[in-house]
Amino acid sequence: MANVFRPKIKIDTVRDTARKMAATQTGKQISQTKFKQFLKTDKSTRGMVLRSGSMHITKTQAQKFMGTVVKKIDETKGMKLSMYARKMGIKQGNVTPIGLKKAYEAGARAEIKAEAPTGPSKEELARQQRIERGRQILSRRDRAEEIRKEYQARTSPRPTSPTYQPTQLMHGSGAARAGQSNVSLSRASTLTGRQRPGTSLRAGGEDDANAVVLSFHSKARMQELSLLGEKLEETLRRALASVPIIHLLSKVKSMKALRTLGWESGNIVTSEFAKKIGTRFNIEYIFFGTIQHQPIGAHVELFLFLISENSLLKVADIVEDYQHTFEIEKRLTWQVQKFFEEKSDETSTGSDVSIPSPTEAEDLPI
Repeated sequence: MANVFRPKIKIDTVRDTARKMAATQTGKQISQTKFKQFLKTDKSTRGMVLRSGSMHITKTQAQKFMGTVVKKIDETKGMKLSMYARKMGIKQGNVTPIGLKKAYEAGARAEIKAEAPTGPSKEELARQQRIERGRQILSRRDRAEEIRKEYQARTSPRPTSPTYQPTQLMHGSGAARAGQSNVSLSRASTLTGRQRPGTSLRAGGEDDANAVVLSFHSKARMQELSLLGEKLEETLRRALASVPIIHLLSKVKSMKALRTLGWESGNIVTSEFAKKIGTRFNIEYIFFGTIQHQPIGAHVELFLFLISENSLLKVADIVEDYQHTFEIEKRLTWQVQKFFEEKSDETSTGSDVSIPSPTEAEDLPI
Protein backbone atom coordinates (compact mmCIF):
# COMPACT_ATOMS: atom_id res chain seq x y z
CA MET A 1 0.00 0.00 0.00
CA ALA A 2 1.29 3.49 -0.93
CA ASN A 3 2.36 5.96 1.73
CA VAL A 4 -0.36 8.68 1.65
CA PHE A 5 2.00 11.05 3.46
CA ARG A 6 4.58 10.89 0.68
CA PRO A 7 5.64 14.55 0.45
CA LYS A 8 6.64 14.61 -3.22
CA ILE A 9 5.98 12.69 -6.42
CA LYS A 10 7.36 12.97 -9.94
CA ILE A 11 5.93 15.38 -12.51
CA ASP A 12 5.43 12.45 -14.90
CA THR A 13 3.23 10.75 -12.29
CA VAL A 14 1.18 13.93 -11.74
CA ARG A 15 0.67 14.47 -15.48
CA ASP A 16 -0.33 10.83 -16.04
CA THR A 17 -2.83 10.94 -13.14
CA ALA A 18 -4.34 14.16 -14.49
CA ARG A 19 -4.56 12.69 -17.99
CA LYS A 20 -6.55 9.70 -16.70
CA MET A 21 -9.20 12.13 -15.39
CA ALA A 22 -9.83 13.50 -18.92
CA ALA A 23 -11.91 11.75 -21.57
CA THR A 24 -13.65 12.49 -24.84
CA GLN A 25 -17.44 12.84 -25.11
CA THR A 26 -17.62 9.15 -26.02
CA GLY A 27 -15.79 8.25 -22.77
CA LYS A 28 -12.50 7.29 -24.47
CA GLN A 29 -9.31 8.26 -22.64
CA ILE A 30 -7.23 10.86 -24.49
CA SER A 31 -3.67 10.15 -25.64
CA GLN A 32 -0.44 11.62 -24.24
CA THR A 33 0.03 13.83 -27.30
CA LYS A 34 -3.46 15.35 -27.17
CA PHE A 35 -3.19 15.89 -23.43
CA LYS A 36 0.08 17.82 -23.83
CA GLN A 37 -1.56 19.98 -26.51
CA PHE A 38 -4.46 20.49 -24.12
CA LEU A 39 -2.07 21.68 -21.35
CA LYS A 40 -0.25 24.10 -23.68
CA THR A 41 -3.45 26.04 -24.39
CA ASP A 42 -3.44 27.57 -20.90
CA LYS A 43 -0.66 29.60 -19.29
CA SER A 44 -1.27 28.09 -15.84
CA THR A 45 -0.65 24.50 -17.05
CA ARG A 46 1.90 25.10 -19.84
CA GLY A 47 4.85 24.94 -17.42
CA MET A 48 4.06 21.35 -16.46
CA VAL A 49 4.63 20.31 -20.08
CA LEU A 50 8.02 22.00 -20.34
CA ARG A 51 9.44 20.76 -17.04
CA SER A 52 11.38 17.47 -16.82
CA GLY A 53 9.23 14.50 -15.90
CA SER A 54 11.83 13.17 -13.46
CA MET A 55 11.57 16.28 -11.26
CA HIS A 56 9.49 16.12 -8.06
CA ILE A 57 6.81 18.51 -6.90
CA THR A 58 5.14 18.77 -3.51
CA LYS A 59 1.76 17.36 -2.63
CA THR A 60 0.23 20.87 -2.56
CA GLN A 61 1.59 21.75 -6.02
CA ALA A 62 0.37 18.46 -7.44
CA GLN A 63 -3.16 18.87 -6.05
CA LYS A 64 -3.30 22.48 -7.30
CA PHE A 65 -2.30 21.35 -10.82
CA MET A 66 -4.86 18.53 -10.88
CA GLY A 67 -7.57 20.92 -9.68
CA THR A 68 -6.72 23.33 -12.51
CA VAL A 69 -6.87 20.49 -15.04
CA VAL A 70 -10.31 19.41 -13.82
CA LYS A 71 -11.65 22.98 -14.20
CA LYS A 72 -10.22 23.24 -17.73
CA ILE A 73 -11.84 19.93 -18.66
CA ASP A 74 -15.23 21.37 -17.60
CA GLU A 75 -14.60 24.44 -19.77
CA THR A 76 -13.28 22.62 -22.87
CA LYS A 77 -15.71 21.59 -25.56
CA GLY A 78 -15.56 17.90 -26.54
CA MET A 79 -14.07 16.80 -23.21
CA LYS A 80 -15.50 15.54 -19.94
CA LEU A 81 -14.39 13.91 -16.71
CA SER A 82 -13.60 10.22 -17.02
CA MET A 83 -14.93 7.34 -14.95
CA TYR A 84 -11.51 7.28 -13.22
CA ALA A 85 -12.14 10.81 -11.85
CA ARG A 86 -15.71 10.08 -10.83
CA LYS A 87 -14.61 7.05 -8.82
CA MET A 88 -12.43 9.35 -6.71
CA GLY A 89 -15.39 11.67 -6.01
CA ILE A 90 -14.44 14.36 -8.56
CA LYS A 91 -17.57 15.42 -10.41
CA GLN A 92 -18.32 17.96 -13.12
CA GLY A 93 -18.19 21.43 -11.60
CA ASN A 94 -17.43 20.07 -8.12
CA VAL A 95 -13.73 19.80 -7.21
CA THR A 96 -13.34 18.98 -3.51
CA PRO A 97 -10.15 18.71 -1.44
CA ILE A 98 -11.03 15.11 -0.62
CA GLY A 99 -11.23 14.23 -4.32
CA LEU A 100 -7.86 15.89 -5.02
CA LYS A 101 -6.33 14.06 -2.05
CA LYS A 102 -7.55 10.73 -3.44
CA ALA A 103 -6.12 11.62 -6.85
CA TYR A 104 -2.73 12.40 -5.28
CA GLU A 105 -2.79 9.11 -3.34
CA ALA A 106 -3.63 7.23 -6.54
CA GLY A 107 -0.59 8.81 -8.23
CA ALA A 108 1.63 7.93 -5.25
CA ARG A 109 0.49 4.31 -5.35
CA ALA A 110 1.21 4.08 -9.08
CA GLU A 111 4.69 5.58 -8.57
CA ILE A 112 5.60 3.19 -5.74
CA LYS A 113 4.35 0.24 -7.76
CA ALA A 114 6.52 1.29 -10.72
CA GLU A 115 9.59 1.61 -8.47
CA ALA A 116 9.06 -1.76 -6.75
CA PRO A 117 11.37 -4.59 -7.89
CA THR A 118 9.72 -6.96 -10.35
CA GLY A 119 11.85 -10.04 -9.63
CA PRO A 120 14.09 -11.69 -7.06
CA SER A 121 16.91 -9.68 -5.48
CA LYS A 122 20.57 -10.01 -6.51
CA GLU A 123 21.28 -12.07 -3.41
CA GLU A 124 18.43 -14.46 -4.23
CA LEU A 125 19.60 -14.80 -7.84
CA ALA A 126 23.15 -15.56 -6.66
CA ARG A 127 21.82 -18.15 -4.22
CA GLN A 128 19.74 -19.82 -6.94
CA GLN A 129 22.77 -19.92 -9.25
CA ARG A 130 24.89 -21.57 -6.55
CA ILE A 131 22.18 -24.18 -5.98
CA GLU A 132 21.94 -24.88 -9.72
CA ARG A 133 25.73 -25.26 -10.06
CA GLY A 134 25.73 -27.66 -7.13
CA ARG A 135 22.99 -29.75 -8.75
CA GLN A 136 24.92 -29.90 -12.02
CA ILE A 137 28.09 -31.06 -10.25
CA LEU A 138 26.17 -33.75 -8.37
CA SER A 139 24.50 -34.86 -11.59
CA ARG A 140 27.87 -35.19 -13.33
CA ARG A 141 29.34 -37.17 -10.46
CA ASP A 142 26.34 -39.49 -10.37
CA ARG A 143 26.56 -40.08 -14.13
CA ALA A 144 30.31 -40.74 -13.95
CA GLU A 145 29.70 -43.27 -11.17
CA GLU A 146 27.00 -44.96 -13.27
CA ILE A 147 29.37 -45.23 -16.24
CA ARG A 148 32.08 -46.71 -14.00
CA LYS A 149 29.70 -49.30 -12.56
CA GLU A 150 28.34 -50.21 -16.00
CA TYR A 151 31.85 -50.77 -17.30
CA GLN A 152 32.87 -52.85 -14.29
CA ALA A 153 29.74 -54.98 -14.72
CA ARG A 154 30.58 -55.62 -18.37
CA THR A 155 34.27 -56.36 -17.79
CA SER A 156 34.02 -58.33 -14.53
CA PRO A 157 35.47 -61.88 -14.76
CA ARG A 158 33.00 -64.62 -15.65
CA PRO A 159 33.56 -68.04 -13.99
CA THR A 160 32.70 -69.82 -17.23
CA SER A 161 35.02 -67.75 -19.44
CA PRO A 162 38.23 -69.68 -20.26
CA THR A 163 39.85 -66.59 -21.86
CA TYR A 164 39.75 -64.26 -18.87
CA GLN A 165 43.13 -63.49 -17.29
CA PRO A 166 43.52 -60.58 -14.83
CA THR A 167 47.27 -60.25 -15.44
CA GLN A 168 48.91 -57.65 -17.66
CA LEU A 169 52.03 -57.51 -19.78
CA MET A 170 55.24 -55.62 -19.23
CA HIS A 171 55.81 -55.27 -22.98
CA GLY A 172 54.19 -56.62 -26.11
CA SER A 173 56.31 -58.79 -28.37
CA GLY A 174 56.25 -59.57 -32.06
CA ALA A 175 56.97 -57.50 -35.10
CA ALA A 176 53.62 -56.23 -36.28
CA ARG A 177 53.80 -53.42 -38.80
CA ALA A 178 52.40 -49.95 -37.92
CA GLY A 179 49.33 -49.12 -39.95
CA GLN A 180 48.20 -52.70 -40.67
CA SER A 181 44.49 -53.37 -40.09
CA ASN A 182 44.95 -57.14 -39.50
CA VAL A 183 47.52 -57.93 -36.85
CA SER A 184 48.73 -61.01 -35.07
CA LEU A 185 47.89 -62.16 -31.58
CA SER A 186 50.87 -60.22 -30.24
CA ARG A 187 49.10 -56.84 -30.54
CA ALA A 188 45.84 -58.32 -29.30
CA SER A 189 47.64 -59.51 -26.22
CA THR A 190 49.12 -56.05 -25.71
CA LEU A 191 45.66 -54.46 -25.75
CA THR A 192 43.90 -57.08 -23.64
CA GLY A 193 46.50 -58.21 -21.12
CA ARG A 194 46.61 -61.88 -22.20
CA GLN A 195 49.96 -63.44 -21.45
CA ARG A 196 52.19 -64.60 -24.30
CA PRO A 197 55.17 -66.95 -24.10
CA GLY A 198 58.41 -65.21 -23.26
CA THR A 199 56.91 -62.18 -21.54
CA SER A 200 57.14 -61.12 -17.94
CA LEU A 201 54.27 -59.88 -15.80
CA ARG A 202 53.94 -56.68 -13.79
CA ALA A 203 52.92 -56.78 -10.21
CA GLY A 204 51.03 -53.48 -10.51
CA GLY A 205 51.49 -50.31 -8.49
CA GLU A 206 53.13 -46.93 -9.10
CA ASP A 207 56.62 -48.36 -9.66
CA ASP A 208 55.30 -50.85 -12.25
CA ALA A 209 53.19 -48.37 -14.24
CA ASN A 210 52.90 -49.30 -17.92
CA ALA A 211 50.99 -46.26 -19.26
CA VAL A 212 51.26 -42.50 -19.29
CA VAL A 213 48.74 -39.78 -20.18
CA LEU A 214 50.05 -36.68 -21.92
CA SER A 215 48.16 -33.42 -22.24
CA PHE A 216 45.71 -32.57 -25.03
CA HIS A 217 47.49 -30.40 -27.59
CA SER A 218 45.81 -27.47 -29.34
CA LYS A 219 47.30 -25.20 -32.00
CA ALA A 220 44.70 -22.49 -31.38
CA ARG A 221 45.62 -20.30 -28.40
CA MET A 222 42.15 -20.14 -26.88
CA GLN A 223 41.35 -20.16 -23.18
CA GLU A 224 38.30 -22.38 -23.78
CA LEU A 225 40.46 -25.04 -25.45
CA SER A 226 43.08 -24.92 -22.67
CA LEU A 227 40.48 -25.37 -19.94
CA LEU A 228 38.77 -28.15 -21.91
CA GLY A 229 42.11 -29.93 -22.38
CA GLU A 230 42.77 -29.92 -18.62
CA LYS A 231 39.31 -31.35 -17.87
CA LEU A 232 39.63 -34.04 -20.53
CA GLU A 233 43.02 -35.13 -19.20
CA GLU A 234 41.47 -35.75 -15.77
CA THR A 235 38.46 -37.47 -17.35
CA LEU A 236 40.77 -39.77 -19.33
CA ARG A 237 42.68 -40.71 -16.18
CA ARG A 238 39.42 -41.64 -14.43
CA ALA A 239 38.27 -43.70 -17.42
CA LEU A 240 41.56 -45.60 -17.69
CA ALA A 241 41.55 -46.37 -13.96
CA SER A 242 38.80 -48.95 -14.60
CA VAL A 243 40.70 -50.69 -17.44
CA PRO A 244 42.40 -53.79 -15.92
CA ILE A 245 45.48 -53.80 -18.16
CA ILE A 246 46.32 -50.13 -17.67
CA HIS A 247 48.53 -49.01 -14.79
CA LEU A 248 48.90 -45.25 -15.06
CA LEU A 249 51.91 -43.30 -13.92
CA SER A 250 50.64 -40.55 -11.62
CA LYS A 251 50.32 -37.06 -13.05
CA VAL A 252 52.94 -35.56 -10.73
CA LYS A 253 55.53 -38.26 -11.40
CA SER A 254 54.82 -38.35 -15.13
CA MET A 255 55.25 -34.58 -15.50
CA LYS A 256 58.46 -34.66 -13.47
CA ALA A 257 59.83 -37.53 -15.54
CA LEU A 258 58.81 -36.03 -18.88
CA ARG A 259 60.48 -32.72 -18.09
CA THR A 260 63.78 -34.56 -17.90
CA LEU A 261 63.26 -35.31 -21.60
CA GLY A 262 62.53 -31.68 -22.38
CA TRP A 263 58.78 -32.13 -22.80
CA GLU A 264 56.29 -29.50 -21.59
CA SER A 265 52.50 -29.59 -21.32
CA GLY A 266 50.93 -28.85 -24.70
CA ASN A 267 53.86 -30.01 -26.86
CA ILE A 268 53.15 -32.06 -29.96
CA VAL A 269 53.84 -35.79 -29.51
CA THR A 270 55.82 -37.38 -32.34
CA SER A 271 56.49 -41.08 -32.87
CA GLU A 272 60.18 -40.51 -32.14
CA PHE A 273 59.39 -38.85 -28.84
CA ALA A 274 56.91 -41.59 -27.95
CA LYS A 275 59.61 -44.22 -28.51
CA LYS A 276 61.95 -42.18 -26.36
CA ILE A 277 59.40 -42.19 -23.52
CA GLY A 278 58.81 -45.92 -23.80
CA THR A 279 62.52 -46.74 -23.80
CA ARG A 280 63.43 -44.37 -20.99
CA PHE A 281 60.60 -45.17 -18.57
CA ASN A 282 59.68 -48.71 -19.62
CA ILE A 283 56.19 -47.59 -20.75
CA GLU A 284 54.03 -49.54 -23.22
CA TYR A 285 50.91 -47.33 -23.61
CA ILE A 286 51.13 -43.61 -24.38
CA PHE A 287 47.85 -41.70 -24.52
CA PHE A 288 47.70 -38.20 -25.98
CA GLY A 289 45.06 -36.06 -27.63
CA THR A 290 44.44 -33.05 -29.82
CA ILE A 291 41.75 -30.36 -29.71
CA GLN A 292 40.98 -28.37 -32.84
CA HIS A 293 38.79 -25.30 -33.13
CA GLN A 294 35.87 -25.62 -35.55
CA PRO A 295 32.91 -23.31 -36.28
CA ILE A 296 30.51 -25.79 -34.66
CA GLY A 297 32.68 -26.29 -31.57
CA ALA A 298 35.66 -28.40 -30.51
CA HIS A 299 37.03 -31.40 -32.38
CA VAL A 300 38.61 -33.77 -29.83
CA GLU A 301 40.73 -36.77 -30.83
CA LEU A 302 42.43 -39.29 -28.52
CA PHE A 303 45.29 -41.50 -29.69
CA LEU A 304 47.09 -44.51 -28.25
CA PHE A 305 50.71 -45.20 -29.22
CA LEU A 306 51.80 -48.80 -28.68
CA ILE A 307 55.56 -48.79 -28.13
CA SER A 308 56.18 -52.50 -28.74
CA GLU A 309 54.18 -52.45 -31.98
CA ASN A 310 55.35 -49.00 -33.13
CA SER A 311 51.74 -48.25 -34.05
CA LEU A 312 49.30 -45.41 -33.53
CA LEU A 313 45.61 -46.10 -32.91
CA LYS A 314 42.74 -43.65 -32.67
CA VAL A 315 40.71 -44.30 -29.52
CA ALA A 316 38.12 -41.47 -29.58
CA ASP A 317 36.81 -38.87 -32.01
CA ILE A 318 34.35 -36.24 -30.74
CA VAL A 319 32.90 -33.02 -32.18
CA GLU A 320 30.81 -30.99 -29.74
CA ASP A 321 30.01 -27.43 -28.66
CA TYR A 322 32.42 -25.85 -26.14
CA GLN A 323 29.55 -25.19 -23.72
CA HIS A 324 28.68 -28.90 -23.47
CA THR A 325 31.77 -29.86 -21.44
CA PHE A 326 30.01 -32.63 -19.55
CA GLU A 327 28.76 -34.16 -22.81
CA ILE A 328 32.31 -34.22 -24.19
CA GLU A 329 33.64 -35.84 -20.99
CA LYS A 330 30.85 -38.42 -21.05
CA ARG A 331 31.47 -39.36 -24.68
CA LEU A 332 35.23 -39.57 -24.10
CA THR A 333 34.72 -41.98 -21.17
CA TRP A 334 32.29 -44.08 -23.19
CA GLN A 335 34.55 -44.33 -26.25
CA VAL A 336 37.64 -45.25 -24.21
CA GLN A 337 35.79 -48.05 -22.45
CA LYS A 338 34.21 -49.18 -25.73
CA PHE A 339 37.65 -49.29 -27.38
CA PHE A 340 39.10 -51.71 -24.82
CA GLU A 341 35.89 -53.77 -24.65
CA GLU A 342 35.97 -54.38 -28.39
CA LYS A 343 39.62 -55.45 -28.28
CA SER A 344 38.82 -57.86 -25.46
CA ASP A 345 35.84 -59.30 -27.36
CA GLU A 346 37.89 -59.73 -30.54
CA THR A 347 40.58 -61.79 -28.82
CA SER A 348 37.98 -64.05 -27.22
CA THR A 349 36.65 -65.12 -30.65
CA GLY A 350 39.95 -66.37 -32.11
CA SER A 351 43.67 -65.94 -32.41
CA ASP A 352 43.51 -63.41 -35.25
CA VAL A 353 41.88 -60.07 -34.66
CA SER A 354 41.19 -56.98 -36.77
CA ILE A 355 42.15 -53.55 -35.47
CA PRO A 356 41.56 -50.26 -37.31
CA SER A 357 44.52 -48.77 -39.12
CA PRO A 358 46.25 -45.76 -37.51
CA THR A 359 44.48 -43.33 -39.84
CA GLU A 360 41.01 -44.82 -39.45
CA ALA A 361 38.69 -43.04 -36.97
CA GLU A 362 36.30 -45.03 -34.81
CA ASP A 363 32.97 -43.24 -34.80
CA LEU A 364 31.22 -44.30 -31.61
CA PRO A 365 28.31 -41.86 -31.07
CA ILE A 366 26.59 -41.75 -27.70
